[in-house]
Amino acid sequence: MAEQKFKEGMNAIVTLPLPVFKRYIYSIPLDLAPHIKIGIPVFVPFGKRNVTGYITGFCRETPEGVKAIKEIIDIQPFFSPQLLEVFSWISNYYLTPPGLVIKASVPPRLSIKETVLVFAREDSPKKILNNSQALSLYQKLLKRPLSRNYIRWKYSSFLDAYNLLLRTGLIYEKIKKTLPSGGAMKDGVTLTIPFEVSLFKRLSGKAPKQAEIYAYLSKIPNGVRKQTLYASVKKAYTAVKALEKKGILTFFTIPFEQKIPCLSVKKKKKPRLTQAQKKGMDKIRNALEQRRYETFLLFGVTGSGKTEIYLRTAEEILKMGKGVIILVSEVSLTAQTVEVFKARFGDSVVLYHSRLSDRERIEIWRGIREGKYPVIIGARFAIFAPLPNLGAIIIDEEHESTYKQKGKEPFYSARDTAVLRARLEKAVCILGSATPSVESFHNAQKGKYTLIELPERIDERKLPSVKIVDMRKEKDYLFSRSLKEKIKDRITKREQIILFINRRGFSNFLVCRDCGLSPRCPFCDVTLTYHRKDLLLKCHHCGHEERAPRSCPACKGTRFFYAGMGTQRIERYLEKEFTELHVVRMDIDSTKRKWAHMELFFKFREGESDLLLGTQMVAKGFDLPKVTLVGVISADTTLNFPDFRAQERTFQLLTQVAGRTGRGTLGGEVIIQTYAPEHYAIQESKLHNYEGFYRKEIEIRKELNYPPFSRLARIILLASEEQQVHTSADNLTHLIKELIKKKGYKIDVLGPVPCPLTRLKGKYRYHILLKCKKPFLIQKILLSARAHFKTKGLRIMYDIDPFDMM
Repeated sequence: MAEQKFKEGMNAIVTLPLPVFKRYIYSIPLDLAPHIKIGIPVFVPFGKRNVTGYITGFCRETPEGVKAIKEIIDIQPFFSPQLLEVFSWISNYYLTPPGLVIKASVPPRLSIKETVLVFAREDSPKKILNNSQALSLYQKLLKRPLSRNYIRWKYSSFLDAYNLLLRTGLIYEKIKKTLPSGGAMKDGVTLTIPFEVSLFKRLSGKAPKQAEIYAYLSKIPNGVRKQTLYASVKKAYTAVKALEKKGILTFFTIPFEQKIPCLSVKKKKKPRLTQAQKKGMDKIRNALEQRRYETFLLFGVTGSGKTEIYLRTAEEILKMGKGVIILVSEVSLTAQTVEVFKARFGDSVVLYHSRLSDRERIEIWRGIREGKYPVIIGARFAIFAPLPNLGAIIIDEEHESTYKQKGKEPFYSARDTAVLRARLEKAVCILGSATPSVESFHNAQKGKYTLIELPERIDERKLPSVKIVDMRKEKDYLFSRSLKEKIKDRITKREQIILFINRRGFSNFLVCRDCGLSPRCPFCDVTLTYHRKDLLLKCHHCGHEERAPRSCPACKGTRFFYAGMGTQRIERYLEKEFTELHVVRMDIDSTKRKWAHMELFFKFREGESDLLLGTQMVAKGFDLPKVTLVGVISADTTLNFPDFRAQERTFQLLTQVAGRTGRGTLGGEVIIQTYAPEHYAIQESKLHNYEGFYRKEIEIRKELNYPPFSRLARIILLASEEQQVHTSADNLTHLIKELIKKKGYKIDVLGPVPCPLTRLKGKYRYHILLKCKKPFLIQKILLSARAHFKTKGLRIMYDIDPFDMM
């Protein structure tokens, strides 16, 4: 490990946010030395350009030709030495370049960036008339300058033409330096002088828009936000600038305050703890008082009061002058979590997730670093929040796969990172769930985690009764007779309903009834999902969309069969079958707007709609006392996935969605529709029997040597040509086997085989699976393989502890 403290004569080790593992050494100018420390962002030369990097250590080594740090971007560190250890562990364990880990932890627009812009000179293009590409590019640049990176991406075949334009002097390059986002922006507008009728009349005659703004601001003595002014007075931007020049108005800074719509933060009386809650809190309090690291698995049935344990823990932490991070698995769950924490702790609470604007993320990140917000609620990346004095990390619904980063490096698990960070900072880590992951429950059984059980619901309320419906015996493949009857009953009683289906869209795919053609994504190996509302066919993997055809592209037939089902199709069915129902749909399509998930949740809770229809968003975390019926349209969606975790996910989803009902005094019922009613995951979910499911599942895992009895690594190879990826996968597998044989390690290698989704986003995909009982042996092999195996045009992703085999 690099030295942590700077001493005279040392050089700085700088980590750059690039996909490389190499460390870079820079000398420290004397005038910068007093401010140099771990975590400082610096601007350094790198090749022919300058980039932002982060100081991660010091050394006395001075390589030949060492370059000096150009400037310090912020004298306050972006991360502590403890967080740096977390970044190093993620880099080593998940085989991710350390710079990419740090980049994921820092909000965008906090670095200095240099962009090479390309300008065209007004001149005669005689020298390039015989080169159509050069002429075309020159004409485009005459209209407006473009960045060099954009030209290389958009006009990749024009590079010879681009170099010709440079040689002839028709174009030139200029570096534009973008500084990091500053402090609070001047978002307020106010008048600098009292309102005068004579001035208003003069403006009305010459500049009526300025007069309108002048009159508007005169009624708001303390000023108003710019966006409020622009919303109230249309096309006001030019007039505002004119009034500023005349000295009639000015801009001022409004202190940042996170605005969260719909929140009800009324103070509620703290409930009395049950005996089980008291025992759990005693264990947690003991660890806190001794300032001892400990990980607790809070295993409590739905509605058993896990949230109150979280609140009491946060209360203890704040008394100690420390901070707490609360992670939730879905942004949709932040609504309820923020509300209960805000009601208890007020302005100490902040919401921190990826749907915030860049400016909000920066302001909140800075506030966290300064200790302004000691209670942080967020999704996965909030685990990197720069809390100066961490006391506890709470992971709600710890079993959820959304805590594992997918698709983009670093492929870290926020849950496992939380356990490590808590250990490094001598904090408490609480993993909460009604359906713990098999790995976490196994750790608790083995004594690695301390188990806290909440076996009963608050006030001894009963768990809902569950009825399993065999859809093989039903005429209607969407809704069983039993579910229809229960919905009608709830309409009569004016009680609320949740319906869960794990697919969005109208139907899974279209099929031409004349020739059998089904439109497929041109970039992925999947059929396109039909979205009736927009009359679009969409790919839920790459985002491709196209207009739904009126006639078959192959045979020109007009008879289409809408196969399968999605949230939109169920919504339409309900509108026809139950005309009196007011349905609200919650899925990715209906929650694209920033606060849409919160608005939908609070409206449903307040009784503005009768039925909440949705995907996984509605299956977990919500506490809705008026819901007395939950219907699962199809329990088999996840059960049939080609993944060893398919049974576990099915059990968890069904148990979690069932737990959304019966949380009030009215009780509750659950209807689960399935084509596999005898499957143990479905049968045990009917009984709310996690331990019964665990006993069956753990035996299967042991027999097949899957986690928690082994460590897994999934290697995914991607290329535009199928033959290339096939050949490369074979060669890499051969290399890995040779390395394992040479080292004498016991590692099983499965594959290579095509991924279940063989083509995704235009790339063909093969994968290889490695299994090993001991940690870090796989990493040693893969580090060596990564260094020796490189092929042009091929991308390789190394996913350690994968949650997804698709």
